[in-house]
Amino acid sequence: MVALADTEPLMERLFQYRFEGGELAGHSFGNLFLAAMEEAAGDFVSGLRASSHVLAVRGRVLPATLDQVELSAELDDGQVVVGESQIGDSSARIRRVWMNPADARPLPETIEAIKSADLIVLGPGSLYTSVIPNLLVQEVVDEIHRSPALVVYVANVMTQPGETSHFSVEDHVEAITHILGKNVVDVVLVNNRAIPPEIAARYSEEGAEPVVIRDPGKISGKTRIVAEDLLLEDAVARHDPEKLAKSLLKTLNRFYPEWAEGHFFDSLWLDSRLRERKS
Repeated sequence: MVALADTEPLMERLFQYRFEGGELAGHSFGNLFLAAMEEAAGDFVSGLRASSHVLAVRGRVLPATLDQVELSAELDDGQVVVGESQIGDSSARIRRVWMNPADARPLPETIEAIKSADLIVLGPGSLYTSVIPNLLVQEVVDEIHRSPALVVYVANVMTQPGETSHFSVEDHVEAITHILGKNVVDVVLVNNRAIPPEIAARYSEEGAEPVVIRDPGKISGKTRIVAEDLLLEDAVARHDPEKLAKSLLKTLNRFYPEWAEGHFFDSLWLDSRLRERKS
């Protein structure tokens, strides 16, 4: 929701802030804000709509399910950890994740959104605690299978200590393929611009490293890799929203001719739309 919002950097940091001590330790301000909006609005979906209004969100934010669910993960050392924050801080490689209950029901609006989509984008985001959990709702996966839309996975720029330590692009894709099945992801978008040394060194101290392609042959089937400069020139290593938007639309234009035939698109058009958004 923050990614789609017209917010100042301070507001973005506030919503992503996670408390470190006291009774709120481990909780993020964003989650607490949503919980408060849910109570104030009467239900979670209404709370999301109200939150989107407060943050001036462009587009709709829909959850995969409204059921009360719990995320669990099995690590390579056999340990089972429960909860998003615990999984994200895991010290061993994650072997698999699952959700209880396993038969969570999808939000009808989410299913309708998938049905009407020309492009389904997975990521960027935390692999096991942000991207994959949406794919643990079986009806969401079934609808993606039925959809004629182009399915694109946007690989993260950097690994996350614990959750995806030393993961390559192929490792990320393999984890998603394990859930979705083969030949569902059509394109993998990968940043190919080198991280500035001083920024890479700072991330390395925290146990993070660039997500790179090590063995493209491991990504088999119809899935194609598109590597482009997607990096934001900033103090942190992350995707440039404008570069990513252009890359996604160019990819859709290239690999989905049915869409291209019915829509006008060129880079000048996209540049003008991005300028309109800024103004």
